[in-house]
Amino acid sequence: MDSSSDERRRHKRHKLACPITLFGRGGQMLVKASTTDLSHGGTYVTVAQNSIDDATNINIAFSIPNTEANHQIEGFAANAKVVRQEPVDDANQVGLALQFTQQMHLPIEA
Repeated sequence: MDSSSDERRRHKRHKLACPITLFGRGGQMLVKASTTDLSHGGTYVTVAQNSIDDATNINIAFSIPNTEANHQIEGFAANAKVVRQEPVDDANQVGLALQFTQQMHLPIEA
């Protein structure tokens, strides 16, 4: 049986666009963007090329819309490791695979 990359993941990914801000370890804001997908172990985001330079460890803050009828937004913060940078269709952007340094318990189960 051929093993796809999704089968090797510890956490199920959820296609979810959430506002996210990436910060350097010194607290300086690097870039604001939107997640492409999200899991309890990390997220994927597309940002402007060179917006994080060679950072390997960053801090992030993001919001997830609450699925309850009140539609409140829940905010989260985490430390993350940049595990992969890859080119995307737009030559001015790069995709970042971010792994949370500690697993999070997010309200994202379908």
